Amino acid sequence: MLSAGHQQHDIVRPLNSDIELQKANGRMSTTPDEKSSSRVKMVDVEGPGDAYLELFEAYGADYVFASPGSEMSHLWEFLVKFKANGRRLQYINCRHESLAVAMAYGYTHATNKAQVVLLHVDAGFLNGSTMIYGAYKENVQMVVVTGEVVTFEEENPAGSSFQYITLQDRRLGVSDLAAPITKWDYFVHTNLNVDKIIGRAFQLANANPKGPTVLTMSKETAAEKMTSVAIPKVIPEDVPSAPSKSILSKVSKLLVSAKLPVIIVGDPGRYASTVRGLVELTELIGAPVLQAYPNRTMSYPFRHPLHQGFTRSALLDEADLVLVVDSCMPWFPLSLKGPKDATVITIASDPLHSKLAYWTLPSDIMINADSRIAIPELVDAIKSNPTHQENLRVYQDRIQRFTQENERRFARNKEAAMNVRDDKPIDSKWLCHVLNNVIDQDSIIVSEMIIHSRDLYSQLERTKPGTFYSAILGGGLGAGLGMAMGLKLANKDKQVIALIGDGSFNYNPVPAAFGASQEYSLPFLTVIFNNQAYFSMRGDLLRRFKGGWSDRKQTYLGTTITPRPEYASLAKAWGGYGETVEDPEKIESALKAGLEAVSQGRFAIIDVVLKETISMTD
Repeated sequence: MLSAGHQQHDIVRPLNSDIELQKANGRMSTTPDEKSSSRVKMVDVEGPGDAYLELFEAYGADYVFASPGSEMSHLWEFLVKFKANGRRLQYINCRHESLAVAMAYGYTHATNKAQVVLLHVDAGFLNGSTMIYGAYKENVQMVVVTGEVVTFEEENPAGSSFQYITLQDRRLGVSDLAAPITKWDYFVHTNLNVDKIIGRAFQLANANPKGPTVLTMSKETAAEKMTSVAIPKVIPEDVPSAPSKSILSKVSKLLVSAKLPVIIVGDPGRYASTVRGLVELTELIGAPVLQAYPNRTMSYPFRHPLHQGFTRSALLDEADLVLVVDSCMPWFPLSLKGPKDATVITIASDPLHSKLAYWTLPSDIMINADSRIAIPELVDAIKSNPTHQENLRVYQDRIQRFTQENERRFARNKEAAMNVRDDKPIDSKWLCHVLNNVIDQDSIIVSEMIIHSRDLYSQLERTKPGTFYSAILGGGLGAGLGMAMGLKLANKDKQVIALIGDGSFNYNPVPAAFGASQEYSLPFLTVIFNNQAYFSMRGDLLRRFKGGWSDRKQTYLGTTITPRPEYASLAKAWGGYGETVEDPEKIESALKAGLEAVSQGRFAIIDVVLKETISMTD
């Protein structure tokens, strides 16, 4: 049984009679009344594929991220037309389905605009499903378009044989596959109302909580005649939800009078304005900030004096008020490791996190609002609260306290890195320390690491919104390279650096990614944290079966990546720059050489060989 919002389709039958064909061919996507409406304009098209692209562009898509698929010729034909005519909507050949979805994910993170992803029928959708699921869980909007062939060769109005593909199709197309991992899917039965169907796909993708929607378009429908399409003159604006004035007044009173309010941030960093608002809010009341883990964006400047690292029980135990902003997992487990005696307030556009099967955050006040609206309005409410002026000395004392603690924390982390600067094999703390010194604050970092992520966060000093992203999508691996390329496509004037564990690297569609990087001149730097192992698996074995068979025999199945590949040599195949680093003194020069290659238009791989150490430094 399909979930609400997902449409089971009946098999589309061909139009067999001349009368039916005459009625359908050339029909507009509007009723007579709509043709004269001031809300739409009629655009001449050369066929359905041309019309679909007109609608994709009208609803804000800049790119069609595509994997090859034999049923998409009606779109490829007119994408050439769009390129020849200098239109905004352009085609990106991604060579692999997961790369297409990951690139769209990265581009949307930078632009907040839903893009189109083309995936081949059934098998293509399955190939991209891990990334689609990640977009669904992380609330990243996109419109996934997949194909379908529903007739046999002797009844195909397109006049060509696709009987083999038809025999291989699933009974429900992709609908039964899409239902659990997308917001909405629909099989396009006819072109008569395709303008409204495509519009709904984009509008639902962009509506909070955002996420992927799916359109299945048959080759038969795409073969019909179509001479014009209705394009809306005004696309509905995405208006974020705002909290009520009364609840803002109540929360502002609680914040200004709290003995120790603690702010926990999850993923408000999708919008730079929200980050700026959070900084102003915390400085107004001297509230320390904890970063929920894992963090997907730079949601609060890592080096800001009030940033106190990741959620820690000591600070939460001291808090009498905790404000959670855009985080479904501010601490874990939710029922046991939260604050002992504090009022908990949550702000999110979906505060109950309705996409999750199970969620039990103990919260006293839940505010259903978009943080990019709620935070600035909360700032204004605090400023207008008379008690705020009376407590300025208290706030300044807190700022001084946490500034000193922040300095001590960074000093400890720097000392930890300096203590291992000469270690061979290289310690990841030293690698992260050097990375922080080499990469400027305008560069964009994409991290697809698990074991070494805490070392990275302990050394990084990211200060600007939009310069740090996590590529762990819904728990799946394989998005790092594609996400880096999508961000590069949206920020061609900036350096993009993908930091990736060797385990994650093996999950990525490497040939497809580097080939597309070369083809579309999207150079970026890949730094491989190479410890020759899947240490998260080994760690679980050691925790659960200490002294067991694996431990006694020193045999940890599924945890090693050996013999160690020469990852840097891959660069040569696509005209890139590659270097392997085993000496800690050569990390800086290698990173600079890689960035220089990127500045010259070539992608680069710096493979850093690390020691087999699990570090969870905070």
